[in-house]
Amino acid sequence: MKELFKIHQKDKKFLYTTTVLFVFVNLLWAFYSDNTWDDDCPARFQNTLHALKDPNQFVSLWNRPLFIILFVLPAQLGAWTIPIIQTLFSIFAGFSLYQVAKNQQLKFAYLAFPLLVFQPFVFGVSRYAMTEPLAITLICLSLFFQVKKKWNAFAICGALLPLARLELVIFFPFYIFALFNAKRYLSIFILGVPCLLWAIAGGLLNNNILWIIDETIGKEKKENRYGHQEWDTYLSRYAYVVGPVLILFSSLGSFKAWKSKFLRLYTLFPFLLGFLSTHCFANSAI
Repeated sequence: MKELFKIHQKDKKFLYTTTVLFVFVNLLWAFYSDNTWDDDCPARFQNTLHALKDPNQFVSLWNRPLFIILFVLPAQLGAWTIPIIQTLFSIFAGFSLYQVAKNQQLKFAYLAFPLLVFQPFVFGVSRYAMTEPLAITLICLSLFFQVKKKWNAFAICGALLPLARLELVIFFPFYIFALFNAKRYLSIFILGVPCLLWAIAGGLLNNNILWIIDETIGKEKKENRYGHQEWDTYLSRYAYVVGPVLILFSSLGSFKAWKSKFLRLYTLFPFLLGFLSTHCFANSAI
């Protein structure tokens, strides 16, 4: 992980200044705003707080197991620990993208950090008791470990991704392809271990060996907590979610990404797959 913060000399001033600014603004907003929690956050925080007495919270599909595991001990100290840790995760994610951009010899690689952490959606959730920051960090770290050829760490990040956001299991083929291409065949099996342990633990706690099936595929016809959405829900909101700056640069950058095999396969294609899948999950019970 030491390589993650190995910054090129000419980029240090900008990145360190931007990092300090992000931390200051994010934590100031978190601690001095009257409305810093999404509707889901109080419930997830309370569930995390009581998880030591109620093991079912660790396997809850709605809580997301990775969030409970990471925050169950810090939460005992108070809700103030959540924005601090989530801010740290965003920093890891931003520096990961910077390192990937440097590896791909992209111009203005240092802009990867602010374009991520200050992107409206990412910045909006980066201090809350939500699971999106965990997924964002795992995806960014995955790219970092991939370009550094640290394949076991790469596989572990991919394996943990569904425990943060179950729908992101659709990215498994990209992990499998990268590991297969690197001839790290045994590492492929790492991808399924956390989900298997989750299924076993959930089955034992609920006395139902098919618990994970019943809680996912078995609920697909039931109404979800947010209700069914229109097919173009995410498409119509995309520009608002990512903001005008990122949508401009990502549109321009898509041409550069298409010319690079790595960027095309591991950033552009996963983005398109993830974006299109949101339309399916808009009407899903998961």
